[in-house]
Amino acid sequence: MNYKLKAAPTALSKEQNSQEQPKANRIDIGVDAHLKSYQAARKIDNGAVGVAQRFGSKEALLLYALKQREQAKQVTVVYEAGPLGFTLYRELKAMGIECLVCAPRSEQQKRKRRKNNPIDARTLTGDLSNYLNGNEQALQLVRIPTEAQEQARIESRQHDALVKERKHLGAMGNALLLSQGYGSWSNWWGPKSFERLSQAVAPWIVKHLGRWVGILRELDQQITQAKVKLSQQWQGPRPKGMGAPSLAQLNAEVLDWNRYSNRRKIGCLAGMVPSEWSTGEGQ
Repeated sequence: MNYKLKAAPTALSKEQNSQEQPKANRIDIGVDAHLKSYQAARKIDNGAVGVAQRFGSKEALLLYALKQREQAKQVTVVYEAGPLGFTLYRELKAMGIECLVCAPRSEQQKRKRRKNNPIDARTLTGDLSNYLNGNEQALQLVRIPTEAQEQARIESRQHDALVKERKHLGAMGNALLLSQGYGSWSNWWGPKSFERLSQAVAPWIVKHLGRWVGILRELDQQITQAKVKLSQQWQGPRPKGMGAPSLAQLNAEVLDWNRYSNRRKIGCLAGMVPSEWSTGEGQ
C-alpha cells in the first residue's frame, strides 16, 4: 500500500511532463529513395543534421514520418525525382505531411571524395533546411502532376518509346542490307517492300531480316493506335502547322502554361536558351 501511494505521484508527474513538453517548431527530413531501402536523415529546428536511418520498406518510412509529426508543429520531407515516381509524395500528403520532390543534383555537385546513401540523405536534409530558410537556390523543385496529368504524359512517352524502338530495329535491318551491298531500303519490313526484298537479296539475309518483320509490323500497329489516342486528347482550335497528336504531347509535358510568365522561360524548358558559366575574368 505504501509503495503504491509513493509511486502514484511519480507516474502522474511523468504524464504531466510529457503533455507539457513543447513540440519542435520544424523537423526537416531528407530521404534517399531506392527500390529495396530508404535512407532518411532529420534536422530538428536549428540543430545539426542527425545520423541517417535505414528503412527496409516504404511502409516503415511512412510510419517514421508519422511519428515525427507528433513531435513537431511542421514536418517537411524531400526526396529526389527518379524511377520510383511520385507515390511516396502522394502517400505523405495523404497523411498530412508536407513533401517536396527535387530534381537530382548535377554530376558536378555530386563530385565528392565520398558518396553513399547516408551521405546523400544528410545532404538532402541540409539542402531542404536551407531552402525552407529562404535560399531558393538550395533545391530545384519538380512540379508534381496530378494523376490524370501523369497518365496523359505516360501515354505520350509510351508513343515515343514505340517509335524509338521501331527506328532502332529498322536501322539494324537496313544496316545489314547496306553492309552486303543492297543499298538502303525504307520501311523494308512492310508487306510489299519485304516481298520485293525477298526476291532481290540472298536467302540467308531474308532469314535474318524475317526475325524482325513480325515485331516491326506489330510496332506499326501499336504506334497507329497510340497516335489515335493522342489525337483524341486534344480538343479545340490548333495553331497552323501543328497536329492534334503533337499538341497533346506538348501539353502533357508542359502541364500548365500559366507557370511561365514569358517566352524565354518556355524556351528554357525546351533547352533552347543558353546558360552562363562565369568565374573571375572567365566567361
